[in-house]
Amino acid sequence: MIRKFSFAGMLINLFLMVVILINTQQDIIPIHFDYMGNVDGWGSKWIYLLCAVIPFCVMAGAEIYWHKNSAASDEIEKKSFYQQLIPIFCWLFILLDWVFLIIALNPRTNDVRQKALLMISTGIAAIVLSNYMGKVRRNAWYGIRVPWTLMDDVVWDKTHRLGGYLGVVSGLLLVVGGILEVIFHFKWVFKVTMPIAAILFIVVPIGYSIFLYYWRRQTEA
Repeated sequence: MIRKFSFAGMLINLFLMVVILINTQQDIIPIHFDYMGNVDGWGSKWIYLLCAVIPFCVMAGAEIYWHKNSAASDEIEKKSFYQQLIPIFCWLFILLDWVFLIIALNPRTNDVRQKALLMISTGIAAIVLSNYMGKVRRNAWYGIRVPWTLMDDVVWDKTHRLGGYLGVVSGLLLVVGGILEVIFHFKWVFKVTMPIAAILFIVVPIGYSIFLYYWRRQTEA
């Protein structure tokens, strides 16, 4: 039922996106932003429609795959988990697509508000996805897929549990930072919180996986 509503919602989202883009006078708008939130790429406005189509295709592809492999016993647990995760991932992708479109279509919007909107939406996405990190088993698509986690199930599990905790912390940091930037107009908040969140969410778990992998190799020797 949830997946059916997701498909219906995504079709409505596509319709709304088409209506807005048709009524947008600019053909060339910002399509890429650097890590500081500044525009560093321009392109066709229809790129945002393509980004809205991608989640729909991902959902459809997953349904086709699971339908063909539903008889495999080792797929049952994966199917149950990813049927929850994939719609959430797709809707967060759509959320970010709309955030960037709003920023792109309103270049005169206060810079502080733009960055605050980006921080809050990214923070929400990080918090939601991080709640699933500890449940992810080794796979070919999602997670902290570095050589050290892929070679050891224990390293994978512990790294993802740590990544889940740090992801929630990073998300909360971004949300709080975005709120502070809106209320107090602290222009330095974005420059400080984004790098810290990236280090916590990406660099620390990868570093931990390297340490844990070689530590386990030494203790087992």
